[in-house]
Amino acid sequence: MKKFRAVFGPAALISFLSACAADAPPPDAAPAADDIPEDQLFFDCITGDPAALIGQSATAAGAGHNGPVRVIPQGSVITQDYDIKRLNLITDPATGQVVRVYCG
Repeated sequence: MKKFRAVFGPAALISFLSACAADAPPPDAAPAADDIPEDQLFFDCITGDPAALIGQSATAAGAGHNGPVRVIPQGSVITQDYDIKRLNLITDPATGQVVRVYCG
């Protein structure tokens, strides 16, 4: 019986005390592609004017890019991994036209 208390006594105490701890906040969901603020957009991967890609089809807009291209329908959830050479094209789901451009 003493072995039982020696082994499970501390475990019961830790379990009891952890119930008193404040709950951790839930992890944030990945941001939607169109929720990234304009001042956090980077254009290091684009040699020309990024505004020139707006209104084009995603295929045409990404055709001249020498790195990876990620086409993201507007409102989609995206991963937060960062690739300085990647061109992100946010498209209108209805038309497929580019509505926003950034690198990362």
